[in-house]
Amino acid sequence: TVGQTVLTSSSGQKHTFTSLKYIVSNVVLIKTDGTEVKYNYDDPDKGAFIVDQSTTATSSNFVLADIPAGDYKQVRFGLGISPKAFTLGQAGQATFWDKAKTSGMSWSWASGYKFANFEGNFGDTSGSAPVVANKFQFHSGNIGDPAVSNTPNVYKEITLTLPSNAKVRKNIAPQI
Repeated sequence: TVGQTVLTSSSGQKHTFTSLKYIVSNVVLIKTDGTEVKYNYDDPDKGAFIVDQSTTATSSNFVLADIPAGDYKQVRFGLGISPKAFTLGQAGQATFWDKAKTSGMSWSWASGYKFANFEGNFGDTSGSAPVVANKFQFHSGNIGDPAVSNTPNVYKEITLTLPSNAKVRKNIAPQI
């Protein structure tokens, strides 16, 4: 749990997270026959989510509506917003941009999203908690369109194989 769990490195340094947020987008569900179902792909307003694990558990859950019936074996998603989706501009992503800005997931000094926002404390104390005075921040994301800004594209897609097939039917909506 954010703010409660203390992690200890191999060198004995203790860490806690005070903020753990990231953006998930471009969700693709892959059926057992290999068919792909794209959920509002490259449409941040309808298909991007901010996962905030530093608040209630419900903020790290999101619902994909209107998924076709089928047996799904994998899920693929983007960490962040794809450069293609970003180039939709204000008209194509205004709702999500406002959410990102409100939740601290946009840059204040440049146009773009923070894809990951991890913050916390660290220290070498012998007690159970790190020294609060030692803080760390890790913010990663794109600055606009990487092709235009000549910066690295840190948007990545991740594919996970489900431990068992997820069966989606009219009256069955599995939790993954």
